[in-house]
Amino acid sequence: MPFMIFKEQCEDALKDAGVRPNVFEPPKGIADLCTFSKNADSVFESVKSASKKYPLIKDVTLAGHYINFHMDEEKAFNLLDKKLSESGTVVIDFSSPNIAKPMNIGHLRSTIIGDSLRHIYSYAGWKVVADNHVGDWGTQFGKLLYAYIHWSSKEKLDEDPIGELTRIYIKFHKEAEKRPELIEEAREYFKRLENGDEKLKALWKLFVDISMKEFGKTYDLLNVKFDYALGESFYVDKAKELVEELLARGIAKTNDDGSVYIDLKPFGLTDLIILKSDGSTLYQTRELAAIKYREETFRPDRILYVVGQEQSLYFKQVFSAAKLMGFDSSKYEHVGFGLVVTKDGKLSTRKGKIILLKDVIDKAFSLAMKILEDRDIENKEDVARKVAVGAIKFNDLKQNRTKDVEFDWDRIMSFEGDSGPYVQYTNVRIKSILRKIGSNSGVFHPKSSTEKKIVKELSKFNYTVKKALNENKPNYIASYLLELCTLFNTFYHETRIIGSGNEGGYITFLNEISKKIESGLYLLGIEPLERM
Repeated sequence: MPFMIFKEQCEDALKDAGVRPNVFEPPKGIADLCTFSKNADSVFESVKSASKKYPLIKDVTLAGHYINFHMDEEKAFNLLDKKLSESGTVVIDFSSPNIAKPMNIGHLRSTIIGDSLRHIYSYAGWKVVADNHVGDWGTQFGKLLYAYIHWSSKEKLDEDPIGELTRIYIKFHKEAEKRPELIEEAREYFKRLENGDEKLKALWKLFVDISMKEFGKTYDLLNVKFDYALGESFYVDKAKELVEELLARGIAKTNDDGSVYIDLKPFGLTDLIILKSDGSTLYQTRELAAIKYREETFRPDRILYVVGQEQSLYFKQVFSAAKLMGFDSSKYEHVGFGLVVTKDGKLSTRKGKIILLKDVIDKAFSLAMKILEDRDIENKEDVARKVAVGAIKFNDLKQNRTKDVEFDWDRIMSFEGDSGPYVQYTNVRIKSILRKIGSNSGVFHPKSSTEKKIVKELSKFNYTVKKALNENKPNYIASYLLELCTLFNTFYHETRIIGSGNEGGYITFLNEISKKIESGLYLLGIEPLERM
């Protein structure tokens, strides 16, 4: 919070001096904040004089057309406990795997980016509604129902639930290549399901229950939680009612074949079909029904859709349609992200098979256990799980979400450099020092240049959180943690702590550093550790 206060004070000082309050962060080492002005030399003295009444401004300097502001580190350190106190309600739609299919590495990004945003908004004071919009409806279920009835059994399903559902789904597509008429049969099965066929509905529910149980195991491993899992099926009846409403309001129109569409040409977009000619709803119909339900139930100030950026056009269509329905679509945001790629740049497939998310977690766990095997720590398996999950999450969240993420196991699991284990281990090192020097804290006065740099970094925590929230980019927090850990390790190697005569002050200092690291890890959905 102090950096945010400092920024406000710099802006106020500029206003007092009659200068436009446009401040920004310059390159490191120049100043903490600065402003550009063509007549900087003529207004400098007025700005410097106006700054004297603002306690966090220690000094103001002039460099060409730039007026530089320098923060008082000691006063900033005393304000570190102030927190963000925003308000509002945000619905975050993330993860959203498809029923009857195993979660693969492609689901990883949506799941952990969405979960991190859940933590970030909650920390800032928002009421968060985390919704897993599961893909539990649609024409794929016609294929699955046909495949199960013709090629599977309850016994096979009990042996390997998700594996069997995946097997018969793949078999359907192979068979359909030889017998195209199967596609029409699958459509008929889905139409019967949507019309309430009891036998098919019971099978569908079985598939959903099996899948949700398996998804739950993965979410438990990742320590990811949801408030709701309102899948597509929840909106089927609501979607049909919505079509009738939009037709009555003149927002939707009927094609010659009986299908229903929304004209989006005024937005420069193609029409959005919301009802098939056979009377079945579509994914986008249920999406619009979900928007209506969320608006009426949660009254959100924002709705975030954490979905791959290849769906950009789709969301433009949906948001435009929602605007025609009378909703303020400016508060909806498609939080897009890039692909997961392997080290050699290939897409996340291996020999034609998907890379299962469970396999990724299991491999990370094995690598963590190997790293920790010679360490004398309790609950080694639990620690290894937290290190493994933290490594996977940090590798993703440290990067701008719009970029592709490279999966490189050597970098992901490293205890050095820009990795999750590095951040966790830095905090463990601080905890170890604190255990050795006791708990009698004292007043801390930053003296060395590194100590002053650390205080300034500590002061930027809430400023960074706010930036991450405004842009829905957790990578700002990951970068902050790496910078803070690097500064701490420099301090650790150049400073004598035990026996310095200032142990009390250093206890206070180290506690503040640890608190910020642990808070940052929490915002990324990563658990901190006491020992490692």
